[in-house]
Amino acid sequence: MRTRVVAFAPPPSILPPRSHPNREKGKGKSHV
Repeated sequence: MRTRVVAFAPPPSILPPRSHPNREKGKGKSHV
């Protein structure tokens, strides 16, 4: 499970600022 969160964190960081809001949304989905 931790590996999934780590794998999801790097991609958004490399993406443009538009991914910032997406990262927050992804984190919420990961919690569910």
